[in-house]
Amino acid sequence: MKFFEVEYMANGRRQKMTLKANNKSEAQAIAKTRNAGVVVKVGETKNVPIQEQFGDLVEKMSVFLGGSKIKINNLIASFRQLSVMTNAGISIHDSIKEVAKSTEDKKLKAIFTTLNDDLNQGQSLTDAIMKFKNQLGDVVIAM
Repeated sequence: MKFFEVEYMANGRRQKMTLKANNKSEAQAIAKTRNAGVVVKVGETKNVPIQEQFGDLVEKMSVFLGGSKIKINNLIASFRQLSVMTNAGISIHDSIKEVAKSTEDKKLKAIFTTLNDDLNQGQSLTDAIMKFKNQLGDVVIAM
């Protein structure tokens, strides 16, 4: 995802906001849904908002300190359950929802609940699961 700076007119004044989107048209659509007013200009920016920088730093530090890895046995059990359900013909969305309900590991429950919410919002499975690359590992992401 890229960051876009959107200039818009609201209350007779020209204002700016920074949005995270895949392309210019998506950034413009997001600005319109936020009732930003009339969009004047949309441009890609290299400046990353401080909230994003801080969030990335916290995530990297938690991985470095070892606090965010999930127990391998719980991870295997959850993905085995997901595999059995999808092989039985249950949709991936319903399978993820059921795994989120049935797992007892709080971290896995949060991950699968977030995946379910992201899929409901229309994100692809790949985009949704990439957020958890550090927690799940590269092998799980590749599957």
